[in-house]
Amino acid sequence: MRKISTRDCRASSGPWRRQGRAFALAVAVAVCPQVAYPQQPVRPHPHEPEGFTRFAEYDFSRLPRAAQPMPDGKAGRWYALGADRGGDRPGQDSARGRRRSGLLEIRQDPSAPASPPDVAAILYPRGFEAGRGPVNFGGWDVAGDGPGGQKSAIYLSLWIKIGGPDYENHAVGTKILFLAGGLPPSTRGQSGNQLVLFLKGTGRIATASEFRVELHQFFPKEVGAPFQVKALGQNATQRPLVRAGVWHHFEVRADINDPGVADGQFRWWIDGVLAMQYTNLIFRPRRAQAGFWNLKVNPTWGGTGGRKSRPDVILIDDIYLSGIPLAAPPSETNPIRRDRSGDRVSPGHN
Repeated sequence: MRKISTRDCRASSGPWRRQGRAFALAVAVAVCPQVAYPQQPVRPHPHEPEGFTRFAEYDFSRLPRAAQPMPDGKAGRWYALGADRGGDRPGQDSARGRRRSGLLEIRQDPSAPASPPDVAAILYPRGFEAGRGPVNFGGWDVAGDGPGGQKSAIYLSLWIKIGGPDYENHAVGTKILFLAGGLPPSTRGQSGNQLVLFLKGTGRIATASEFRVELHQFFPKEVGAPFQVKALGQNATQRPLVRAGVWHHFEVRADINDPGVADGQFRWWIDGVLAMQYTNLIFRPRRAQAGFWNLKVNPTWGGTGGRKSRPDVILIDDIYLSGIPLAAPPSETNPIRRDRSGDRVSPGHN
């Protein structure tokens, strides 16, 4: 049988146009069942710049195997510290193939969009105290957090889901993950907590089904007393982009600044929608030479003060990291230049 072409469709539907538009369309569909329209392939990391190279990925087909970073997952070095009901103290040194370590467990969710069915489940029991994270896991390049593994620009992708119709958030919010960069790992204090991705609170402990996000920059006292926190809110859209009970795709792009110069960049997309964009940030102060060097998932509830009145769970699927080595020289595939406004422009500038 000859396949019907779009030309056949136009010819077949033409005589019926006098009978009305709706009827003509119905006839056209009826006689053209084999007409197919090409679909564009879905990109798993739509805002990943060209020229960035994957250096770490974890799909949660199992728990990371050790309490110290070691080669694991699809790429990179990963670790997981278990936790007891008191918070983020180590629960064991190795997952040893088990599906649960403290308040971190592997669950099956067939709806997971990136690497089903296994996902990480982060558990918040009733009575959980503010200021603690129920789990602590993360990863980075196999080259480690020294100069050989540090990056001048990074791209982060992960899928996240609040496991229920709503979530009891702290007044300040929930710290989803931490990115370290700018200050070297040898810096005393909170050098690993420079960038914190927040599920934003409302000023009081409250249960809600929709949330905005926020970026916090920590400047520890070891750099310049007193300890400072800079909160950066959504500036590309003000509507809540995170809804409980469904999977959301977080994508982050960060570019390190020239030491002491406010030209660092940070962008955060949620399900393809730009939530925030900043091009005037300082990640490393004067004389600091470090790039980005660690990712930590330590979803701290709060803030301080209060306890959870109910259990909650946050699910995470497939953490993916790519970037440019800190020592990489400018080239055709890795240009570092400035646009007319003075902002740095690097590969895949969006």
